Amino acid sequence: LGTNRLLLDFTQQESHTTSPSLPTYRKRNYTMSSDPSSSTGSKFASVLNSAKKFNEKHQILEKTKKAGSDIAAKAKEFDEKHHVVEKTKAAGSSAAEKAKAFNEKHQVVEKTKAAGSSAVEKTKEFNEKHKVVEKTKAAGS
Repeated sequence: LGTNRLLLDFTQQESHTTSPSLPTYRKRNYTMSSDPSSSTGSKFASVLNSAKKFNEKHQILEKTKKAGSDIAAKAKEFDEKHHVVEKTKAAGSSAAEKAKAFNEKHQVVEKTKAAGSSAVEKTKEFNEKHKVVEKTKAAGS
């Protein structure tokens, strides 16, 4: 029984776009059995060959890559015109400053900590007085 190496060469090489979010494609090697009784291998090879031919005919990968580059360029152009990233950062900073000022004025964090500590203490006192944990353990035994 021999094996054939099938090189999927319908993938794209390194991307030359400036956008780091666009994928880069690399070639992959697959090994399949050439045994005639291995119909799965021959079907897989047939599917791969069909995909390769389809891509060669319709240039799917090239069109997808170009569309991704175009989208990235349009997004950059839109941001440069409308300053979306800058405004979003400013809004986030403003919201954080307002939250900080609100907390300083109303002591939300400190009051929440105190309420939590008080609840824990009251729970311990209740348990000590009514022996809830011990009764629960005894009931489960």
